[in-house]
Amino acid sequence: MGEADPIGPDGTRYVTMSNALIRAGHGLSLSEKRIVALAIAKMDSKGRLRTAPDISRIYAHEYAEAFEVALVCAL
Repeated sequence: MGEADPIGPDGTRYVTMSNALIRAGHGLSLSEKRIVALAIAKMDSKGRLRTAPDISRIYAHEYAEAFEVALVCAL
């Protein structure tokens, strides 16, 4: 079985998460879970592991577009 393509034919990004990450997210709000999902989607899954943490910036317009909410709601 091959690896799933993280980007679908229509440009949709897919996020897969480990059970540990899912369990850790149970106490998060919907908005917080969405931010985590966006950060994961921006990561390079094919890249090598790094010892230093990466910084991922998520902009309001990206959140608004990804989750189809008004820009003012994404601020």
